Amino acid sequence: MTDRSTVTRLESYALSQCTPQVPARASDRSGPDEQGLFYAGLHYIAADLAELAKAAPPDKTSALLALVRLIRVLAKR
Repeated sequence: MTDRSTVTRLESYALSQCTPQVPARASDRSGPDEQGLFYAGLHYIAADLAELAKAAPPDKTSALLALVRLIRVLAKR
């Protein structure tokens, strides 16, 4: 079993740190604030999946780690 304290807990962050001050737009011309929050969210998801993979059965670990690699590639764009 993994130590649950290492798993990212978004609820521990202040709401003002997690939400943009302007509404999100579904366009390629999003401002830097929206893009920054999106990429930060991808990093949190990748970190959580990596932690989950540590406790996953062997047949699920490779699939989870593949998702982690994919999300990290997307987060670098």
